[in-house]
Amino acid sequence: MSKIVEETNKYAKQRVQSSVARQFLKSKFWVETTVEELHAFFALNILQGIVKKPGIDHYWSKRYSTNTPFFSKIMSHRRFCLLQRYLHFSDNAAFDPQNHECPKLVKVWPVLKHLK
Repeated sequence: MSKIVEETNKYAKQRVQSSVARQFLKSKFWVETTVEELHAFFALNILQGIVKKPGIDHYWSKRYSTNTPFFSKIMSHRRFCLLQRYLHFSDNAAFDPQNHECPKLVKVWPVLKHLK
């Protein structure tokens, strides 16, 4: 998990420093993530498979009829979206399409190897 934290923080830093990220106002709120925070992020993603809502925004809704307070107690909607945007599993700079075992799966390759 620490490798995912490292790559996510590295990727977020690269994107926030780029001119593209300046277009997104939310990007300026990036703070480096931790192992504990990513555990919570993945737990919320799994829980979204159990508690069905029509869209991600609905999990943080404050409307009485659709409120699911558990999500906002764990993490803010803004932070969840930032983690979702910058979640990264591998180093883009280290990718060599000529020598990689499966170039089409390079983005998730470390996770697949770990699960295998």
